[in-house]
Amino acid sequence: MRFGAFTESQWSALVLPTLKLSTQHGYKNVLSKHVLPCWREWRLRDIGKLDVQQFVADKFRQQAGWQTVRNSWTLLSGILETAVEYGYLTVSPARGSTSTRTSSTPRISGRSKRWSASCSQLFQVAGSGDRVRVRNG
Repeated sequence: MRFGAFTESQWSALVLPTLKLSTQHGYKNVLSKHVLPCWREWRLRDIGKLDVQQFVADKFRQQAGWQTVRNSWTLLSGILETAVEYGYLTVSPARGSTSTRTSSTPRISGRSKRWSASCSQLFQVAGSGDRVRVRNG
């Protein structure tokens, strides 16, 4: 089954309505602008961990905002986890593509400032569930 067909027929119909209205609105926006344009035609079984990591890295390269990238990854991950729950996948390719935040994870030094981090460090922050604190220096 294709990602777009699953998302529209299963996730949007059965999962999205269970979320708060404000969450539904935000997810619909992220889904239509960021997630579906990339993943719509992909077969669920063809999506791998590297593809998910590349998606996040591409969003950063396109200079999408931090919260947009995080929301895109969170939504993609949630949809893929639903595909696992419904038996379309055996394991989510988003699972394990990030790890918990460690002390070596970079701190973002402000929204308007440029910073540099490796792809694996970005995934550590994105998957941590922690709030990113602004720290100079």
